[in-house]
Amino acid sequence: MDFAAQVKAIRKTGQVHSQWYLDAYPDVARLGMEPAEHYLKYGAAMGRNPGKNFDTRFYLERYPDVAETGMNPLLHYARFGEREGRDCKGSDLEKDMARLNHYLWGGGPAERLVASIEEIADNPEAPAKVRLTAARKLAIWHAFQGDLPAALSRIAALPDITPEQVNEKSYLVTRAFLHLSDNDQIAARAALLQFLGTAAGQDDADALLALANTGASDADRLATINRVYSNAGLARLRLSDPAQPLALGNVTGDAVPPCAADHGLVSVIMPIFNAAETLETAIRSLCEQSYRNIEIVAVDDCSSDESFLLLQRLAAADPRIRFVRQEENGGAYPARNRGLKLARGDFVTTHDADDWSHPQKIETQLRALVSSKASGVVAHWVRVKPDLTVTTNWRVSSEALHWSHSSFLARKALFDELGPWDNVRISADTELIWRMQAAHGWHSLKKVMPHAPLALALDDETSLTRTKQTHVSTIYYGLRRFYREIAQYWHRQPGGLSPENHARRLKMVPEEMFGKVEEQVSLHLVLRGDCSDPQVVAQMASIIEDPAREGQRFGLDHRPNLDRTPKRFCNGFFKLLEREDVRLIVPGTPIRASEEIDLNG
Repeated sequence: MDFAAQVKAIRKTGQVHSQWYLDAYPDVARLGMEPAEHYLKYGAAMGRNPGKNFDTRFYLERYPDVAETGMNPLLHYARFGEREGRDCKGSDLEKDMARLNHYLWGGGPAERLVASIEEIADNPEAPAKVRLTAARKLAIWHAFQGDLPAALSRIAALPDITPEQVNEKSYLVTRAFLHLSDNDQIAARAALLQFLGTAAGQDDADALLALANTGASDADRLATINRVYSNAGLARLRLSDPAQPLALGNVTGDAVPPCAADHGLVSVIMPIFNAAETLETAIRSLCEQSYRNIEIVAVDDCSSDESFLLLQRLAAADPRIRFVRQEENGGAYPARNRGLKLARGDFVTTHDADDWSHPQKIETQLRALVSSKASGVVAHWVRVKPDLTVTTNWRVSSEALHWSHSSFLARKALFDELGPWDNVRISADTELIWRMQAAHGWHSLKKVMPHAPLALALDDETSLTRTKQTHVSTIYYGLRRFYREIAQYWHRQPGGLSPENHARRLKMVPEEMFGKVEEQVSLHLVLRGDCSDPQVVAQMASIIEDPAREGQRFGLDHRPNLDRTPKRFCNGFFKLLEREDVRLIVPGTPIRASEEIDLNG
């Protein structure tokens, strides 16, 4: 869908109130932009509403699956949400719950916030739908904390709700995954069959993938997974070795004919570190792609196991495999950037050394890219255990399928234009995609096959996505959020994508993004407060700029004001981060300060 079609789609909802938008946001008139276009390009990202009846922040908070897609919320409502019966504006109680839940995941006082959400869930005067949502959020939180009995108790002790609400996917599939975590396959299967028996749930891919976990045998499990692929018109899976049990390392796709079209060479960059147990599976899945014109650029990041020897053996069997070894261990993104320099393809994509790709993955993505105006294409994946048990990423939810940032496929020319990945530890996939969207528009990213996993990703508890300081949950509060907000700030600036500003951006990024900080950091003064509040940040600036404090080192400790609606960091905060004497404090880094000032009041 091109930009003009997106503008047309959101106008048809009747939710864009042009005069209201111009009155509420005077800068739009000064820019000379039409409200619908401004909201699509900038407004939603700034937390603005298109009209008085659509609440942007509420929609994203209420429906995390929408936030994860990166789609403009009103466009999602136009294309899917209205038909699915999603709410576009919450009551005050619903907004309160969304705020409390955000801060629960965002580093706030858990005991206090849980108690506040419990008050909503247990309030007989509250609407049943709101109570149901509160109970589900509490169950997800308890499960994340490892208290499965509390999670099951909370989701079982629901208020009286309508049959339609009982049959909602957000309730039944979440409940099923909780039962699966408790090894109660009978209860999980009952909940999933109940949802799959509804009109909305018929052949739902997330529910089917969860249902596969309840199969009585490997054959049953594989048959259920294959329903998802068959529904999407893709090749089914089978065991590589029928004598061995179902496992990520023992699946392959049914034979498919080579892709007839040749759009050019695709370079698949694969960083490798101590992946001897999974490497052959990953590379085999690439060698079996229906799109044959590929090269696999494998970069060994100084593995200490047998990975490099295995890589040499695999390369000897297929000339499309090229490999190189890093001089020193530097992490996945530096390894990718080494591979990018070696890539000879017209197109570039990446592949992790512990993932498996469906044989039609590259063909499907490439066809979508060359047949559209998109600048980049991503596929969807599911996370699985080694025995192919499907999981729900980093916390229990009703979705097993997610779009994969690391599946990003684009023309090599795009990398020549925008530059490589940041040489950081985490989240550089996301930043590169946002960089592309800043340059080419939100619609420049195309997501393919949303109802079928074109990749299976190993759910590894030791990965950086699961490590405390770099955990996925830090998108709410911590390292990932800081990195992403700094990136988006620069993407919004005039000339923000220039090489000069790219260097300025990376200079603002916390050093924890480049490596773990082991030694205690000594500071003169820590300023604690809500860095999304311009008044608080102005106080910080006044203290830092006090001549009497010249020569001191300052730390900014972001502590959100729980009474305020969650917002992005204000521009003044980023101005402070450009100072050499200011450090952003990342949760988990040891800090010693001579003085602390709390500005939240």
